[in-house]
Amino acid sequence: MKKVISIMKLMSMFYLLLCGLYVHAQENETEAKTSKALLCYVDKEYEKAAQLYEELLEKDYKNTYLLTQCGLSYYHQQKYEQAREKMRLATLYGDVNDKPKMAMYYSNLSAAYSHLNDDEKAFETAVKAYYMDNTSQSRLWNAASMAQNLSRYDNCLKLMDDAETGALHYAFETLYARSYYGKQNFEDAVRHYVAFFDHYNQRDDFVPLIIKDERNNFLHASLHLLSATSDTDKQDQIIGQVVRVKHLHPMVMFRQDMLHAFTRADNYCTTYKLDCTTCNKVFRAWVNDPNIYDEIRFNFHALHNYENTYQLSTSYLENKDLGDTEVEIKQLQFLSALHLYLAAYKKRGHVEKTGETTKLLAYFDGLFAGKTTYSDAEFKAIPGIKVLLMNMLDAFRANFPNVEEQKLAVPLLKKFVVRIPNDTIKNKTLEMIQQEDVDKESTHYEERNNK
Repeated sequence: MKKVISIMKLMSMFYLLLCGLYVHAQENETEAKTSKALLCYVDKEYEKAAQLYEELLEKDYKNTYLLTQCGLSYYHQQKYEQAREKMRLATLYGDVNDKPKMAMYYSNLSAAYSHLNDDEKAFETAVKAYYMDNTSQSRLWNAASMAQNLSRYDNCLKLMDDAETGALHYAFETLYARSYYGKQNFEDAVRHYVAFFDHYNQRDDFVPLIIKDERNNFLHASLHLLSATSDTDKQDQIIGQVVRVKHLHPMVMFRQDMLHAFTRADNYCTTYKLDCTTCNKVFRAWVNDPNIYDEIRFNFHALHNYENTYQLSTSYLENKDLGDTEVEIKQLQFLSALHLYLAAYKKRGHVEKTGETTKLLAYFDGLFAGKTTYSDAEFKAIPGIKVLLMNMLDAFRANFPNVEEQKLAVPLLKKFVVRIPNDTIKNKTLEMIQQEDVDKESTHYEERNNK
């Protein structure tokens, strides 16, 4: 009997040992696969990592570590639907008593929602994450920035004002500034942007900022204030704040960007309806040492000072080796001369001066390098040709705003249109002018009958 019992014990022990070896082998296999998945993730082989994590989750589907890693692997592949589902499950199976980890799960879920353009859910989950770990400034940033993205400016401000995280990182000044900008409180927006730029360090990686956007917001808020006041002391203060930031961060207030903002059709002065004096003051303070080429474009687009544009462009074109700028400056010389001629033509009661008309037509012809006719492809390839022709028509509209004046100016306009060296554009433009005349005549006829 004793032998039987000992054999049974031996069999039982042998069975337990075998089971232990099998379980140990399974554990080793799981650990190995988990380690391999992590290595793939670290090496940015996210597709392989996701596949391995999916295999591991088949046996342990509530494992929040595996769910998080799998979700992040999908996230980095920009597979945000799959990422969101894994991150949602992590929040579902996570330990509600472990607040820091739950905050991380909700933060990850918020990021996935954000990339899926579900801003409401992104905000909701970001706020949950913050209130689970309200000592974290990064969680506060996520929640406040999500509120700002949704134009919930008061929510954004309240989150930051009520924060219990100690002194906020200077990057939060951008959220304050953007929120006040959204509320059209440009005074406070500028104040917070100045505070931000006083501390800004491009090597600081607390949060990724698109610094060009912050700069532009700062400039736009400043321009709103400039357009709202005629107080020269106030204007000087606003202009001076930008100059100070420019000195602190010359590579942020990049000269070429600032220059471009004043020398294009949709320039700062036109957009914010700054008077010529203020426009000049701002331009000279914010743009260093403009050259004659800059001055020509600024005078034409921002100041609409056609006398200065014409004189400067004529002087500029006397130089040799003008390179790529020659075509543009010739166009501005013609357009400024056209504006001056049309203003004088209107004062004379729509009477032409033959010599001046001939000179102006010669300027126009000179824009086409002496070629009599261009194919459609050749004509479209002329730099700035579309803008040139639109600006020519705009010059007539600007100088002759009412219908009767426009009718009287049509013969003069046709003298330019018939010289366009492309049959398609020339004929279509003439047809449009003719149709416009018919429409206007019909409108006048109806108005007279109604009377």
